Amino acid sequence: MTDTKMLRRMYPSLTDDDMQLFLYHVERTGLDPLARQIFPVARWDKTKGREALSSIQATIDGFRLIAERSGKYAGQDGPYWCGPDGEWKDVWLSNEPPVAAKVGILRSDFSAPCWGVARFDAYSQTKKDGTLNPFWARMGDVMIAKCAEALAMRKAFPHELSGIYTADEMAQSETEPAPRISQDAANSLHARLTKCGADMTAFCRYFGIASVDDLPESRLAEANALIARKEEANVAKN
Repeated sequence: MTDTKMLRRMYPSLTDDDMQLFLYHVERTGLDPLARQIFPVARWDKTKGREALSSIQATIDGFRLIAERSGKYAGQDGPYWCGPDGEWKDVWLSNEPPVAAKVGILRSDFSAPCWGVARFDAYSQTKKDGTLNPFWARMGDVMIAKCAEALAMRKAFPHELSGIYTADEMAQSETEPAPRISQDAANSLHARLTKCGADMTAFCRYFGIASVDDLPESRLAEANALIARKEEANVAKN
């Protein structure tokens, strides 16, 4: 059963209607929002003068789980990567990022794979100075392969994944960068994470950020709620 009170703490900007829509997708997909297999994304809406639900997103693991539960998922072909020459390879060894990646999703009732092809330039995330953000700079081949897999998954399972995207796919659609938390809030998170013995690297990876200072303001409540769960678990152990 979904803990709606916890979700309210994690996503306080969602209206009742937004939350009901999100819970509908949770029930439809069977994904766990507290494990962050699926999550709502709110953006500032100028017409409404507040943050409003922008999209429902899921992790690539969530996509795989939905596909597996369908009973028709038969694995995948790839990923493959190519450079400017268009030659597809099953491993990417160059220090330069690939130009594109492709993944084929297999269904037991389909005669051929459903292919998803993602160009690096279309999905890679950059900083204000135009350079790649840390994740895309360090493991661009993995990141673009996830985008290709998500594209292929939606082709193979259009009913199950309709209207749901991964964060890696949607990042480039943001027209304005989300405001970051204040330095005081960042310092508070640093202190609480250290005190409760949380893995700082895992925390940043979870939120897709390079450091705690980069946490979007819209996800501060979610971060506080997750840390509170860790703190409560520590108290229970003692």
